[in-house]
Amino acid sequence: MSERERDDALTVDMIRTIGEISRPDRPGHEHPLTTDARFGDALDALTDSVARLEPPGAARQVVRRARSLTGDDRSPAEELHRALDAVVHAFHQLDHRTKAERFRPEPRIVRPVTSTGRPTLAIVKPSWGSNGGFERHIATLADALAAEFDVTHVDVDGVTRPSMLWGLPVNGPMLARHDGFFLHAALIERIDRLDLSAFDVVLTTQPSTYLVDHPRKVALFYHQPRQFYDLADRFAEAGFADAELHRLASETIRDMERHRLDRGGTHWLAGSDEVAERLRHWWDIDPEHIEVHRTTPPGGIADPAPATPDGPVVMVSRHEWPKRAGLAVAAAHAMRTDREVVLIGSGSRLERSRSLDADLGAGARSVEGLTDTEIWQHAGVMDPAWTASTAPPSGRVRFVTDADDAERDRLVAGASVVLCLAHREDHGHTPIEAMALGKPVVICTDGGGLLESVEHEVTGLVADPTPAAVAAAIDGLLDDPARAERFGRAGRERVSGMSWATSAAEVADALRRQLARRNPD
Repeated sequence: MSERERDDALTVDMIRTIGEISRPDRPGHEHPLTTDARFGDALDALTDSVARLEPPGAARQVVRRARSLTGDDRSPAEELHRALDAVVHAFHQLDHRTKAERFRPEPRIVRPVTSTGRPTLAIVKPSWGSNGGFERHIATLADALAAEFDVTHVDVDGVTRPSMLWGLPVNGPMLARHDGFFLHAALIERIDRLDLSAFDVVLTTQPSTYLVDHPRKVALFYHQPRQFYDLADRFAEAGFADAELHRLASETIRDMERHRLDRGGTHWLAGSDEVAERLRHWWDIDPEHIEVHRTTPPGGIADPAPATPDGPVVMVSRHEWPKRAGLAVAAAHAMRTDREVVLIGSGSRLERSRSLDADLGAGARSVEGLTDTEIWQHAGVMDPAWTASTAPPSGRVRFVTDADDAERDRLVAGASVVLCLAHREDHGHTPIEAMALGKPVVICTDGGGLLESVEHEVTGLVADPTPAAVAAAIDGLLDDPARAERFGRAGRERVSGMSWATSAAEVADALRRQLARRNPD
């Protein structure tokens, strides 16, 4: 067995073992030496290999001749080496199982930071080491809830890669095989350790904080860890992980989450019909426990901006999978109209977006022949087959990577068209912000929750997710400013009744109802 094969086998066994021993309802086990079939199988193989060792003298020639006739050209030494490897591997796994059975993590007890006599609320959120739109959303929401609750922020480390999980050692080769699985399993273990019993009520936010153990819980829900759920197949196809290994990792994460879910007590505030359906599809959550909660941007609905038919085409998005910034780049090179396309945002795939723009501008690639794999369905800079373009920027696309909120708002207010091209988006504040400003919006037919905000030929256009179709939609709006302005007015009218105060009030009301479960009188 090669070193790579051994690492692959250890990774597969570790994922399976974590899935088994991390179950909160797992029964007690006998000592694994007496119950684990892998140990017996490995010993049987070793015994068989020893029995097949070459006999001395003349009989050796007979055995070799018999093996050659049957096509078995492995030497006895090779057989014995493989069998011994299997036994050692089995012993390692048995040792891991034994350690895991003894492992009991220390709870992380969190207590309210203040006590004014008001109900105490814990807002639980993974810490990703960034401060984006969702972080601002939660901070603004917490300020609003502080009028009624004593609010404590509880962050859970979401970025530190584990060296141990449930008492089992995790090594570098395992992380290299499937970093995403071990990182998310570590997040689940850290959530398991949270003891929030001192709080009256809990509000959970991003995945997988909805697994927190508390009897009165409201889950502000936008998605599961999507690479293991609705985007699992596409994740493997993009090259982020081996397909078979990712299938096992996805099944294990789903199983780990399913066994921790509180289906009856949690109240789910789903960000759109799209994500409400995911709750029903993946976890069979009763619809009576789901409320669709369409939030507005933290700053509320802005005043409308003047129509700017000569302005640039603007997209506000992180350069991450599956936001599809690359589709905007490709569409810029497929447009008939000579109009600048401005991409506002940064992220791990920014260099792929820049490189695609440079190649298209230099003629190294043709936009007509681009596939999804070349545009966005790839592993970004992690793709070992990718090399950055050496060509200069095309001049058709401007990348704005360091805009603050004021600069972002100014650029959107001056746009002629706003693009929102994400694949199967959960909800999305960007189209709401654009419609509030009176801007026509272009989204894609597979935009998920975006389709609940933008109505085709009313507030914008819904295009197929191809460079040609997106470019045609943009050109159609630029060619007909009156039509674009009509869409903008309709969008403004559609969102004018929304307010941040209403969104915050809905969350507060859900928390009050959960509190009433403690004090039914």
